[in-house]
Amino acid sequence: MATSIDSLADQFAAFCNFGAGNTGKSTLTTKNCTKIFKDCKLYGKNLTSTDTDIAFSKVKTKGKT
Repeated sequence: MATSIDSLADQFAAFCNFGAGNTGKSTLTTKNCTKIFKDCKLYGKNLTSTDTDIAFSKVKTKGKT
């Protein structure tokens, strides 16, 4: 079980660092959150990138990406 948790953590870290140009970043940006949803093919008729952008904006810490 620990292997799949480690793998999930590695994947999350990869999405956090995508396009950042540096390593060790542990938080998502709106852009990277959208990338996760696109790569998982979750967008469709009932869920759009606008929906996830609005939801992400509501829960992220103000002043941080």
